[in-house]
Amino acid sequence: MIVDTWHYRMCERACGDEFVAFLEHLCEAYPTGRIVLVLDNAGIHFCRCVQTWLEAHPRVALLPLPRYSPHLNPVEHVWKVLKDAVAANRACTDLEALKQLVQRFFAQFQHPPLVQSAAA
Repeated sequence: MIVDTWHYRMCERACGDEFVAFLEHLCEAYPTGRIVLVLDNAGIHFCRCVQTWLEAHPRVALLPLPRYSPHLNPVEHVWKVLKDAVAANRACTDLEALKQLVQRFFAQFQHPPLVQSAAA
């Protein structure tokens, strides 16, 4: 089954605990079946607290892309579109204003062809 829903989580600081919270969110969104995430090699994706969580949740699997291979990661295209739409040539007065722009971007990002082709 290919899912074309975009899930994201904004946090003050990228850390293992925040990634675990995102994994919990995915488990709630998809309560049955296997969940496989294709990821870059960011340290938060494979730190000790994430490994401990994965041991307790065997239906979730993380599939790392090769190091230094952003060209293999379709989500990089999404980040580029997000940056161009939200941050390029703009100066937000505060972090809350930037968060609102990101939320508005993703609210309009339902069932994008880019995500569908990335999942295929």
